[in-house]
Amino acid sequence: NTLDQKQFPTRGWKIRTQLGHLYNQKPEDLFYDIAGEVGSIDTLSFDNYQQLRLKVEQYARLSDRFTFITQLNAGINFNNNQAYLNYFNVGGINDFLRNQITFVGLTEYQALTNSITALMLGLQYKPFNSLYTILRANVGVYDFAYQGSESLDKSNFLSGYALTVGYASGFGPIQLSAMYNDQSRDFAGYVNIGFHF
Repeated sequence: NTLDQKQFPTRGWKIRTQLGHLYNQKPEDLFYDIAGEVGSIDTLSFDNYQQLRLKVEQYARLSDRFTFITQLNAGINFNNNQAYLNYFNVGGINDFLRNQITFVGLTEYQALTNSITALMLGLQYKPFNSLYTILRANVGVYDFAYQGSESLDKSNFLSGYALTVGYASGFGPIQLSAMYNDQSRDFAGYVNIGFHF
């Protein structure tokens, strides 16, 4: 991590990668509560599997007011027979959920998949001290790991856009975003206040 600041960085790189083998998950530890009736979930299958995740962010300062943002985000589960709880959660601007792959234009959990690769490009503008606007565009392909390229079609592609107005307060960033997704043709709002842990 060589970013110059945590909120609204203007230069540097941040690279996060993870490779792991997940094993011995116990479905009997999952419980539900529906209308006061509590029980365990014993119909889920949690086989051992491997997972690879990669997130690369680069911030390149173009001038005192403009910063170009590039982000590559990818994840793959090397076992297609996993229960949906182990899928990647695609959507949102800030990653703070388990197995989340950020994607502007989608809200959290709007898409679930075992494999995804997404590229985001953005332009950050600082018109005044502590005030920022960010324009972002995302493209991605998902469900590619077990289908093969011959079975990929336009339904495997995602694209989305977001316009964000942000303020760097002493208590953390405050961000208001308007997002759009080409596939669902829906507009959505996104609010972030403070740092996530």
